[in-house]
Amino acid sequence: MSASYQPVNTDDDTHSPEPLPEPKKPRTFSRRIVALFLAFCFVAFASYKLGQWNVPSTVPEQASQSAAPEKPAVPSQDSASDSTGDQLEETPKPAENDTMSGKYSVGYFVNWGIYGRKYPPSLIPAQDLTHILYAFANIRQDTGEVFLSDLWADQDIHYPGDSWNDAGTNLYGNFKALYNLKQQNRHLKVLLSIGGWSYSAAFHPVVVNPTLRSKFVASAVALLENYGLDGLDVDYEYPQNEPQARGYVELLRELRAALDAHAQRKGADYRFLLTIAAPCGPDNYQKLFVREMDQSLDFWNLMAYDFSGSWDQIANHQANIHGPPISASQAVSFYTNAGVARAKLILGVPLYGRSFLNTAGPGTPFSGLGPAVGSRACMTTARCRSPARTCSTTTGCSRVGRTILRSVRWSASTTRTSEFLTHPVFNKHHSETEMLRYIHHLQSKDLSLVHAMTPLGSCTMKLNSTSSMIPLTWPEFGSVHPFAPRDQVKGYTQVIKELEDDLCKITGFHACSLQPNSGAAGEYTGLSVIRAFHEARGQKHRDVCLIPVSAHGTNPASAAMAGLKVVPVKTLQDGSLDLADLKAKAEKHKHNLAAFMITYPSTFGVFEAGVQDACKIIHDNGGQVYLDGANLNAQVGLTNPAVCGGDVCHLNLHKTFAIPHGGGGPGVGPICVAEHLASFLPSHPIIATGGKNAINAVSAAPFGSASILLISWAYIKMLGGQGLKDSSQIALLNANYMAHRLAPHYNLRYKNHNGRVAHELLIDLAEFDKAAGLKVTDFAKRLQDYGFHPPTCSWPISTCMLIEPTESESLEEIERFCDAMIHIRQEAEDIITGKQPKDSNLLKNAPHPLSVITVSDAEWNRPYSRQTAVYPVSWLREKKFWPTVSRVDDTYGDLNLVCDCPSVEETAHDFS
Repeated sequence: MSASYQPVNTDDDTHSPEPLPEPKKPRTFSRRIVALFLAFCFVAFASYKLGQWNVPSTVPEQASQSAAPEKPAVPSQDSASDSTGDQLEETPKPAENDTMSGKYSVGYFVNWGIYGRKYPPSLIPAQDLTHILYAFANIRQDTGEVFLSDLWADQDIHYPGDSWNDAGTNLYGNFKALYNLKQQNRHLKVLLSIGGWSYSAAFHPVVVNPTLRSKFVASAVALLENYGLDGLDVDYEYPQNEPQARGYVELLRELRAALDAHAQRKGADYRFLLTIAAPCGPDNYQKLFVREMDQSLDFWNLMAYDFSGSWDQIANHQANIHGPPISASQAVSFYTNAGVARAKLILGVPLYGRSFLNTAGPGTPFSGLGPAVGSRACMTTARCRSPARTCSTTTGCSRVGRTILRSVRWSASTTRTSEFLTHPVFNKHHSETEMLRYIHHLQSKDLSLVHAMTPLGSCTMKLNSTSSMIPLTWPEFGSVHPFAPRDQVKGYTQVIKELEDDLCKITGFHACSLQPNSGAAGEYTGLSVIRAFHEARGQKHRDVCLIPVSAHGTNPASAAMAGLKVVPVKTLQDGSLDLADLKAKAEKHKHNLAAFMITYPSTFGVFEAGVQDACKIIHDNGGQVYLDGANLNAQVGLTNPAVCGGDVCHLNLHKTFAIPHGGGGPGVGPICVAEHLASFLPSHPIIATGGKNAINAVSAAPFGSASILLISWAYIKMLGGQGLKDSSQIALLNANYMAHRLAPHYNLRYKNHNGRVAHELLIDLAEFDKAAGLKVTDFAKRLQDYGFHPPTCSWPISTCMLIEPTESESLEEIERFCDAMIHIRQEAEDIITGKQPKDSNLLKNAPHPLSVITVSDAEWNRPYSRQTAVYPVSWLREKKFWPTVSRVDDTYGDLNLVCDCPSVEETAHDFS
């Protein structure tokens, strides 16, 4: 997210009639209520709400505007008089449209939708739309200038297929994606929507000031021209008095004149469109000079929703077509009676609803609001004839007002025509017995902690105890919806609060947020909190992040995603942080320094002796310290991030606190912060979280992956304070014992001044490559023959193995692993001395599965015995895990990369 991102209401509040208060503690929960997804579009029949992004550039206007241009609306020669007595031309007919049988299907696409919703323009169902309103541009109150609210989304983000090597000034982001969408759908038009609820207050001074209106008009038309748009949509919510209402009329007149002049100047053979978001509440539409406004408009987007909410005293329908106190039919009658042609009214349809607590139904009081109903729930209840009803034996009844969609037209393009489930396995196992055996067969191929140590460095593959995971199976926890009202999940809430308190005690910090779903998400969240802190102090310009080259691998990517410029910091020969280089760079960037990310202990497997000095350097130069908690397992009960001098840290509950993290998830990456950052912790639109200055939510659920929080809660409670400290001490002891055993045989890359490592050790295998062409991969593959999962390979240094035994391993298992590594070292020596050939040997041919070992004597052509290949040590005869395949094609994998994560140096910002 770029630094230009402007906080707004949630993407579900695009057209709320007033800001929605934080929900009171509701007392009911319906299992049919799904995620809050206030997706709404202005359409004739149904509606869509689309995601969004932003971008500036130089796409040729003619190319962008060539698709099915609008023809000018021809006003009547007759004149009439409106309620003010002014002589006006007859209301113009709507602009002609050559698609959708003359009907308009209009959708708002909000530029923040590309973030939380991950909804790029390419997902827009363009074949079902005639117009896209790109929302929202902002307004400068002091000058009247219209400007893009998120340049990163609007014009800078690169989508798949975008080149990074284009010469000159080029357009990317949402605007380029929308331009591509128009090329594929020639009927489609794109308008820039200005304002919206979040930015509407800026209209008040602008519309009443001719100078500011002039700047508004000029800048809006300039954006239209620069980005090749088809028109403008004004979303002013709402004029509060007559001067503002008359100023609104003048603003639309001036925009209409400017658009027509622009068309004439460009020789465009069609009319640039001008629309507005029109209110449907009488308190707002009765203030408008509708007939005068209509002279300038091509159509009106009626906000026919949010008729009832927290601002009312009684519950009522959300978007009723007929009936008091507010309805769409009343609004339509008002506008048509004022002279607006029906064909120019686009009726908005909300695909969401609000729930009212403890109410007998429409027209009766309610005690508060419950969770909103998302679009999926609306679809599934399309045949309902009355509001949904949810009851509880303890809380009474509540009602959910839903928009009833009698019919929704689905495009033929959404129907799958290709074959699926064609692999034989989907039609091979026809009984539970067969399926059970098949699944167990797959399971038997995996080496896990039930077989042997998994010494992946920086991964902390400790025991995930069964006792701490059993509660996940309990329905009292597993069947709870993430948006359940707090008073219905008091026990769950207590567990969450206790876990937050425990993590604060462990880290020494003041407050905690459990919302981030991974370590990387925690990093992004912590950096976003730091950015919000600087911005609150009027120092938004602080955007430089210093990161040591020994930092955890995701640090530079998280910093870049948070809109920070990465500056790498050197390390010394012993792997420790170069404090002189840190100080020099901190002072160089002191006016723009935002943060310093440091991993403690470092990924090089050493404690940074100068960590407190490093933190002081950063604070002296105005920055904040982000201490990466990926390696917290080495310090629990011994020290903590606060003692080190940090301001914020994240924790990997799926590492230090025993949540399983195989198969890519799920994980939890909570952040803990010092007191001065507590008010910036993430908020949530449904369940109140965070502080008064909270950043936007970073997860769909208020407490992230809440169900697995039970594992860490149980882990901490069962161990207690002393047990947690013992765990860290044993982890350190195991790593140092392993380092002591391997040191005579391998080169330990980094140690501290006492010759010790932290919780993991880095062994350098470069000498074997030079002497015999043996790579890190060869040692890793040979370890599989000994029944071990390989350590982390070729990271953080390409010639190294990073080994982390954790506290879960017994001395016997550690000895077994060390024996295997020492024996492999002897096998490597045989290759170096020529006892085995360099191109075909025990390491290069490893691992050795049964399919290789059981070939006939005539087929066995390797320069060593089968026994040496699969039983190099005696204890393997009793405890042997067989690899199921031999080598994969490493060359193919190298040439067909799936992911290539850049180093700190590669992401460094160029300040030249």
